[in-house]
Amino acid sequence: MIKRKTTKELLVESFMELSASRDVSKITIQEIAHNCGLSPATFYRHFSDKYDLIAWEYTRNFDERFRGIDDKSYTWADYTLETVQYSWRNRNYLLNLLNNTKGYQSYFRYVTEQTFKNYLDYLSQKVGKEALTEDVKLYLRFSVYGSVQLVCSWVMGEFEATPEHLTEILCNCVIDPLKSLT
Repeated sequence: MIKRKTTKELLVESFMELSASRDVSKITIQEIAHNCGLSPATFYRHFSDKYDLIAWEYTRNFDERFRGIDDKSYTWADYTLETVQYSWRNRNYLLNLLNNTKGYQSYFRYVTEQTFKNYLDYLSQKVGKEALTEDVKLYLRFSVYGSVQLVCSWVMGEFEATPEHLTEILCNCVIDPLKSLT
């Protein structure tokens, strides 16, 4: 059966296509909508602004894989590798987001906070909320900030590594207080 794209998926593809040649901060809602044959009103029925679209795209790409970690055949390392590979395949788009979103709407800020929430939810389900002391949450926040920054630095070309090597580094950097929880 042919999978048809949703309106949200069409709008995301349009935005990503436009971002291949333009600074994301300069792309308008009207351009996003018209590029895929839709109206700005249709855009606003699905997203509040382009930053909401960016957030939805990130969440859609990572949440489904993240929820699969509990499957014995899909490990934490598998999730990390897929995330790193996605980042490498989409590095031009991610570079545009990293370089052209600022402040509260910063892509880096969103990714860091969403990743922290995903990990916190995962650990809550795995070990129970009572095991997530304030210290554990701070260790997790430290680990997430470092991991996200490392991947962003890699995408920005600040150092060279294969996706597999970077995944190995990230998996080896889990700090002791979190190792028993993951």
